[in-house]
This record gives sequence, C-alpha cells and structure tokens, in this order.
Amino acid sequence: MRKVISVLISVIISSSVLFAVPLTAYAAEDELTINKEAKVKTGDIVTFRLNLADLKEQIIGFDMSLVYDTEYLELVEDGVDLPKFDGYFYNSNYGDIIPIVWTSINNPSDFSKKDEFLSAKFKVLKGGETEISKWITDMYGSDMTYIKSYTWTYDILVGDEKLVSDKVPPVADNTKLEDLKEGSYTNYLDGMGEENSPNAGDKHEAASGLRVSENYTEIVEVTKYVKAGNGSSMNTTGILIITALFLFGILIVSGVVIIKRKDKNSEDNENETENFEVLDEESV
Repeated sequence: MRKVISVLISVIISSSVLFAVPLTAYAAEDELTINKEAKVKTGDIVTFRLNLADLKEQIIGFDMSLVYDTEYLELVEDGVDLPKFDGYFYNSNYGDIIPIVWTSINNPSDFSKKDEFLSAKFKVLKGGETEISKWITDMYGSDMTYIKSYTWTYDILVGDEKLVSDKVPPVADNTKLEDLKEGSYTNYLDGMGEENSPNAGDKHEAASGLRVSENYTEIVEVTKYVKAGNGSSMNTTGILIITALFLFGILIVSGVVIIKRKDKNSEDNENETENFEVLDEESV
C-alpha cells in the first residue's frame, strides 16, 4: 500500500513539474517590460505620462517626438493628450515616432511647478522588452529664447495603478532615427536644463551622438534683434524657428495630422478632434 501511495505521489509531482514549465514560459511571453521597470501584460492599456517642472518662463512653442516600438505597443485611437496646450498637432500614423508641434505666443503655458505635459495611451501587443522615449527638437520660452531651466519626469500607469513614478524619461537615440532632427534644444540625459541641473559642465551629459551646431550660434548672433512694426524688440531667430517647426509639423509628416483644440464655448470643455489629410507632392 505504501508503495502504491509513493508511486502516486511521484506521478503527481512529476505532472506538476511538467505543467509548470509551459505555464512559466507562457507567463514570460505574456509579460512586457517597459523602460526596464514597468511590467505589464499583453492586452493591457498602458498610459505613458510625461511631466514638466521648474521653468522660469512660459512656453510659447515646441517641436518634439514621442518614440516607441510598434512591434510591442499600439497607440490607442485618439490616445495622445496635452491638457495644457490648445490647438496642438500630432501625427499618429508615422511608424514608431509621434511628431507633436504647438505654438501660441498669445497663450503661453506655465510649468513653473510640476504639471502634466502630455500623456499617450498604448495597447500591449506582446511580451518582451521595449522602451518609450522622448526627443525635443525645439522649445521656446516667452522671452523668445530656448528653455534653459526645466525638469522632465515620467510615470507609467495601467488604469489607476502607477507602476513607475517620477523617473527620468529616456532620450531617444537620434543617431538611429533620422527623422529626429536637432534644433536649439539640447536633450540632456538627466532630464534637467543647463541652469538647474546639479550635474555641471562635462558631467551634464547630452544624448549620445548629439552634434553641437556652431552655425546655429552664429546665426543667433547675426540676427539677434530687429525692430517689429510696433517698435518692440523681437528675436527673429526664435520667431523664424517657431514658425518653421509649426509648418514642418504640418507639411513634412505624411499621413493624417490630428489637431486637438479646446472648445471654450462648451460647458464641459471637451476637446474637439479634426482630421486633415496631408497631400504629398505627387497629389498636388
């Protein structure tokens, strides 16, 4: 009798081990790790939230991109939101890059204190490891110069559960993605500006492969100030670049450009979404 019981126990243990192996393998295939920290499952809706703080002036324009891997993540329809910006443009049909542009001299945005800059919602397609990162081409303050004091952080959420909080967002590798253009903004790896980062000098490391544009500095010196029609001083470089990034975001990116505009007349202040088809040269 004891021998029979021993055999039965051995069979049960062996069966448990055999079943546990494929279950463990399946669980591994079903789990996705984002930015080496957040662990989510296939089918989850993940929110990547980018926060900004410590600005000494208000923002009047920016040109940036959110970068992700379409093999692992799918942008949810109407999944990009910038709650503090009215009338921003983004392209959701541009592969692994979401270009986003905005400018408004009359309605600048204040980020002197930490606030949500943008959020993007993704559906998890499969397990493995992936990254969501950012790239800033240009960002200008109300004094018409590039932003020098700032602190970027990010959160990752599934529903209301916060998996990552107040971490430094990864900077996209512009040496691998040709569409990530370099402008006046320097993408520092610590997520902070040159004026407020504790990492001074050479220790304040910029994104790998970033090229310092000496020509840009020379242009700034040559066109530093002109007199506008009303007699006020304006930095023409700032105006030209803001205008260029605005037009670049509309005309260069192919596919569907989405404009998000706040409806100030509605009681619930919901966003209106309009789709515009961008024509290429052959179709004009």
